[in-house]
Amino acid sequence: MADIRKIYKYALFLPMLVPLIFAPLLYFGLQSLGEKLGLIVIIVFYSGIIGGIPYLFLGVALAIWMQNKAEAQIRKALMLSPLIMSALTAVLLFALWMAPIGNRMNWLHSLEGFFGALGVLMLFIGIFGYSYVGIAFGLARLVRGFPFGSFPK
Repeated sequence: MADIRKIYKYALFLPMLVPLIFAPLLYFGLQSLGEKLGLIVIIVFYSGIIGGIPYLFLGVALAIWMQNKAEAQIRKALMLSPLIMSALTAVLLFALWMAPIGNRMNWLHSLEGFFGALGVLMLFIGIFGYSYVGIAFGLARLVRGFPFGSFPK
């Protein structure tokens, strides 16, 4: 049986890997996908673009931190990771808002624009973040051999 901690470490690549997998669909077949599926492809792709910079910090920090931790500690950290990602994104968005370039961006010019952008980003971070966490937990269960209806003791 594989070391479960490696599964969690490899799962840290998912938020960067999935948008890269969706990227060729933007170039080759977006029109043939249909409107709804095309919108999903665009949202997943841009989630990697917009969230990529803050996630690189979080993913590297988690990978280093996980080195000799117990699975229970890793699972707790992964459950908290979308919240940490939200905080990182808020700090980076605030820095962008305070920077001179932020004043030239119409959508980020006002306080309402800042909080509006922050709210939308938090929504997507919650949805995508906990989806990736769920996938990581599901992969660990499959590797361990537990069906999804049962829980380890």
